[in-house]
Amino acid sequence: MKLEIEQLNENSTWKIILREIVPANYQVLGCKWVFHYKSDKIYKCRWVVKGYKQIEGFDYQEIYVAVIRADSYRLILALSVINGWIVENIDIETAFLNSVIDHDIYIDLPDGQCGKLLKPLYGLKQALKI
Repeated sequence: MKLEIEQLNENSTWKIILREIVPANYQVLGCKWVFHYKSDKIYKCRWVVKGYKQIEGFDYQEIYVAVIRADSYRLILALSVINGWIVENIDIETAFLNSVIDHDIYIDLPDGQCGKLLKPLYGLKQALKI
């Protein structure tokens, strides 16, 4: 949890504000910790927004999900074998933090404060749009 909060702070994911500053027509979205058991000694946790409370047309305009078909994976792997390319695996831990939010979104922070999101978090409807 400490590492997750450090990464979010280093990437300037939010700006701490007073709850009184949040405009009356905006809602403050709740957040929660999500824990995932990966292997014997590895646990992952994420601070996620309860994006199911977002209102279409107000909090977001469109939803974007980056997906790739299995056929595309096979094609890329086949091309790498034919051309002798080296295939590597990359895990970018803060991939979501590299995109931009086009709406004002306010969240509850882990320490009980309120914040305005500057970059998306897991759980937002528009988080995958990079």
